[in-house]
Amino acid sequence: MLGTGCFAFVDYHAIYEEGKREMRIQRWPQADELFASIPDSVDIYDNALARRAEVASAQGKHELALQFWRQAAQISPDRYGKETNRGYHRDYAKMIEVSTFEQPGDVRALFVTDDLLISHTKPSTLTAYDRKTKRPAWSYQFEKATEADWSRRVFGGGALVGMHEVGTGKPVVLLAIEAQTGQERWKQSLKVLAHETEIGADDKHAFVASRAMGTSKGEISAYNMKTGKQQWTKPLDGRPGPITVAEGRVFVWTSGKSIMGFKADTGEPIFSLNLPVAFYHDRLVATSTHVFLVAQDGQVYALDATDKKYEPPMKRVLWKAPVENNCTGKEPASAVVDGKLVVPCWEAIHAFDPETGKAVWTTKIKYKLGGAGQVTPTMLGELITARYKSLLVAIDPSKGELRWIYDSKGDYNVSHANPVEVDGKILVGARQGSQSSKEASVVLTLTPTPSVPY
Repeated sequence: MLGTGCFAFVDYHAIYEEGKREMRIQRWPQADELFASIPDSVDIYDNALARRAEVASAQGKHELALQFWRQAAQISPDRYGKETNRGYHRDYAKMIEVSTFEQPGDVRALFVTDDLLISHTKPSTLTAYDRKTKRPAWSYQFEKATEADWSRRVFGGGALVGMHEVGTGKPVVLLAIEAQTGQERWKQSLKVLAHETEIGADDKHAFVASRAMGTSKGEISAYNMKTGKQQWTKPLDGRPGPITVAEGRVFVWTSGKSIMGFKADTGEPIFSLNLPVAFYHDRLVATSTHVFLVAQDGQVYALDATDKKYEPPMKRVLWKAPVENNCTGKEPASAVVDGKLVVPCWEAIHAFDPETGKAVWTTKIKYKLGGAGQVTPTMLGELITARYKSLLVAIDPSKGELRWIYDSKGDYNVSHANPVEVDGKILVGARQGSQSSKEASVVLTLTPTPSVPY
């Protein structure tokens, strides 16, 4: 006969695994009850505390989560301590919704109006979706679209600006489409080569820079955003790079290693500076007073963007600061956000004072990035976001602290479109499925939970 001093064996490891299963299906109270039943004498007690912290954080109980993190870190500093594993002390963006588009292909660009989400998907289609119903509001079909048009964020004056490529060796068509209706506002036939053409826009103008057919020289032109009428054309000293528009001025770099600036209304030259460094495809960054270039020599250059005369001309370079070699990529990858020049590179994201070039912070991303930043850093809410392939990172702009990471882990291929913020949520264009005609374009809706301080 068994005495009262004998107890049944309890498999706390099995209870722990059951709690993790409840977490996966978001049954938070049940998960917490299971983890709370694990006593401090068991070897997985620290893990149970960490899971309770995650459960509390998921329910918005951040003070309680902090309490559990501290207890876990005190028991196992090597595993849960702040200094040894920062990953346990920040929250990750949680994907809460996937909106599947009816068009196949990759979400190449996202534009948001008050009531519409507009995307460019492959094949050559522009589609607007009602943000409330998620149903198509209008669709526009291209004859052929190129890498030079809708994959870039070209939006101004209530219109989307892009190109038809009607045939190899034939003129392309520049057109403006009304964002609300999908109707053509105007179109212009251009005798340019589509794959050598760059476009830009502000609320008053659409800009086109290209090499004209039959010539080796480039040119830049401005078109009235309301009517499509050409307003001015100016020569360039080589094939143009991407166009940057800032506060009534337009800037472009060329294969002749010049950075050229013009007044947007008249085309009057502001300056032309030959900078003897290697450029790549990175877009210039401009403010009301400066133009910035991230060059392939591992330096960021800041130029005076006004029409002030300099002798010698190189005095226009106000400062330069080191980053990493080959820090640029084929997508625009730097921006002035929150009063800082932010430059995502291979190993870190750098922030500089635009006026002085002084480093404000450098954030090393301890993650396999596989390349430089591929989307312009953007201010979403109170954080700076940047994209590396399938990875989105968010950084506190004041100190450069990494606040959250979203990693699709191969489930989705995050697109080249900039993420956008709508009603406190983050929308990210992506592709689901394999590289085939049956893959689905999707928009991921992310909600970052507030960081748990430590």
